[in-house]
Amino acid sequence: MTMNPIPAWITFGCLLWLFTACLPRQSSAAAIPADGDLLPVTGFSSRAMPGGAPEGWTLLQYRGDPVMTMQKDEDHHYLRMISSEERAFGIRKEISVDLREYPYLNWQWRVNRLPPEGDIRRADRDDQALQIYLIFKTPGTMLSFQEPSLSYIWDSRAPRGLMVGSPQRSMDTVRYIVVRSGTEALGQWHWEKRNVSTDSRNAFINTGKSQPLEIIRGILLFINTHHTKGKAEADMGEIFFSRN
Repeated sequence: MTMNPIPAWITFGCLLWLFTACLPRQSSAAAIPADGDLLPVTGFSSRAMPGGAPEGWTLLQYRGDPVMTMQKDEDHHYLRMISSEERAFGIRKEISVDLREYPYLNWQWRVNRLPPEGDIRRADRDDQALQIYLIFKTPGTMLSFQEPSLSYIWDSRAPRGLMVGSPQRSMDTVRYIVVRSGTEALGQWHWEKRNVSTDSRNAFINTGKSQPLEIIRGILLFINTHHTKGKAEADMGEIFFSRN
């Protein structure tokens, strides 16, 4: 008897569930130390990779062997992630951010290579060079995989500015925003700034959420090529939340 393989959308949905399940159900996580109006997240301060991930982060392995290195550019460290063929992996970190105080997410990224066929609009092409997931803590949520997640991505084909739900059926609480698209400005560092409070309200406006999404309890950086079997390479620099 030949058994059919488990669909990728089920497996990745379980992976995201495991990520959220590993985060505390209560607000036990201390807020990230603030410096004035900034709330730092990355903490990339050395080339050390304990447990296969930067210090303060945990490896989240989905498909294949992760390829990650810490690089240094002058006085700044950054993370390089490389994916090809069946690879898909990321790193996660427990955080506690109140968007009523720090509504803006700021980050520095550089994509050096895009998976050519990647497209967030199609389940069979759902590959990106870099995804930044924010996991929200919602009152009354009984199961962690029910919690909404907002992801900022650099997509290969979907148009810049697109806001769309996940094409994977097991990830119906995830919303994506295409911050950059295609090969324009590839290989260059870019600073991004998003009002997460505004984005989350717009992203989940039709989901029946009775309360605003105000608390972020986890962050995930992810790269994957397992749908289209292409190649991708991206660098992540500093990440922080800010008051304005």
